[in-house]
Amino acid sequence: MAASESALAQRLPADILSMYGGTWSTNCTNPNAPKVRVEADALMVERDGQRLTGGKPQAAASYFGNSPPPNYEMALLSEVRGGSELLFLIYRDKRGRYIQLNADGRTAAALGNQLLKVQFFACRTDAVQPQVAAPPPPPATGSIDAVVASPKFGAAWRKALGADAREAWLARMDGPAPPPRWVNVAGARYALNGFCKAHDCYDNSAVQLYAPDTGQMFGFVHRLNRDTLVGNPPPALAAELQRIWKAEFRAQGR
Repeated sequence: MAASESALAQRLPADILSMYGGTWSTNCTNPNAPKVRVEADALMVERDGQRLTGGKPQAAASYFGNSPPPNYEMALLSEVRGGSELLFLIYRDKRGRYIQLNADGRTAAALGNQLLKVQFFACRTDAVQPQVAAPPPPPATGSIDAVVASPKFGAAWRKALGADAREAWLARMDGPAPPPRWVNVAGARYALNGFCKAHDCYDNSAVQLYAPDTGQMFGFVHRLNRDTLVGNPPPALAAELQRIWKAEFRAQGR
């Protein structure tokens, strides 16, 4: 993870909050029942008058990769002071959405096995209505993984590449890749993605900055002895793309 990202205060996007924000409880009619809260800048667990808080929340629709468990919908990740992780795993079945907790290290010990087994239901009438149809996929702006996997992302990249889209590894973006993430550059929010050519990563790699709201795509492509800026980025973005590329593909000797 680049240092510039770790310095940013991470917040959940508005569309994620509209679906999952608020209070969830093991029993919404009992004010003393264990509960969890999803807020823009924190995930919280409350029990017996005590609260455990995770900061820097992120949404990760593809947390389980290509093999999600049954009824899985979304994962919300956060960091607890001390370095451990607190996860809210969101599922949806005929009863509606519910959250199950997951954690590691001291956070798991603090929660205890019993709290890690229970289900928390949203304390809103619409969230517990039976649902027969399968839930729609997360909005493209809700999850960084969904944004990068969307057809719009690929189309914007190929358009920005122009004639270079004839190179298969560049057009398909199918080589090894670090995890995508959100970054703020020059006062705007971008999806940052990177990838490199299979079996030739050191000499062929690329990073991308994509703005879902406007569809703008910028990139930096490194090929043996040749660097190329993609999408005609303004100077501030061009400099940041080169810095990001070095951090992703040279910092660890890749």
